Amino acid sequence: MSATLSTAEPAAVPVTATKTRHSRNHRRSVWWWLGFLLLVVWTIGTIFPVLSIFLLSVRGTQDVYNHPLGLSGALHWGNYSEAWNGAPGGTAFYHYLINSVVSVVAALLIAIVLGTVTSYALVRNTSPGKTPLLLRVFVIALVFPLVVLVIPIFGLLDQAALLNSPAAIGVVYGVLACPTVVLITYSAFLEFPEELIDAGNLDGLSEWGVFVRLVLPLNRGPIAACLVLTMIFVWGEAQLGIIALQQAQSKTLAVGLLGLQGQYFTNQGVLFSGLALATLPILVVYLIMQKFIVRGLALGGALR
Repeated sequence: MSATLSTAEPAAVPVTATKTRHSRNHRRSVWWWLGFLLLVVWTIGTIFPVLSIFLLSVRGTQDVYNHPLGLSGALHWGNYSEAWNGAPGGTAFYHYLINSVVSVVAALLIAIVLGTVTSYALVRNTSPGKTPLLLRVFVIALVFPLVVLVIPIFGLLDQAALLNSPAAIGVVYGVLACPTVVLITYSAFLEFPEELIDAGNLDGLSEWGVFVRLVLPLNRGPIAACLVLTMIFVWGEAQLGIIALQQAQSKTLAVGLLGLQGQYFTNQGVLFSGLALATLPILVVYLIMQKFIVRGLALGGALR
């Protein structure tokens, strides 16, 4: 008995289907290039203002007015030394730098500690209905305008004799940054595996021990994102600092740079030099930790 082997011929692909597939790929490529072009435009629009600050920082006042983008003009490297020494009769730049560092450290301690503990408590809360309500409160606090709180905060600092204190205003900044930290870390802690928490409890860890030794180390990305975002907020905030930091020796960078503006004349090159010096530290920190921001905001948790 013999068997005949037959090979089936492949089905022919219709011409219309092939054309449709090619046109679909063509449409995708067009949208891809459009998105890429928009991304390039957005990148240039983001980088150029920062680059313009550094270009204008080495120009004279007349060159700043004649060429507002700083692309041409004589170089005045002495602007940086004048900005570092501060305005005549004023405070040196490094005093403002130290005060800003003190405010940032105080704000980070308050925001990260209170924010992470609060968000973890909300995740572990077993009472139905309370967590969504508290989250709504933090959302409202996040969008609440700071200008409304300036006068009450000033009154509290005045009664506590804490005006002209960079550390005290850093604590205030930390409290204001807590809603952001809570909302970011809450989503990360919510995805933390329950099995790891149970394993930690079986090993004898308390709830606090699980939080410190397991939850925090495995969520470094979101916490690092909160660190950078809080640092950027505190480093550039001047609305409250103008009111609460009135003495020259207590001013932060954002407030102290206003002293480079004169009543009748302002050396624009020196002013931009001060802005460049103030921008450089936070820019370096951001470039170093940008991957943590992307990981913390886009991925949520380290184990996702």
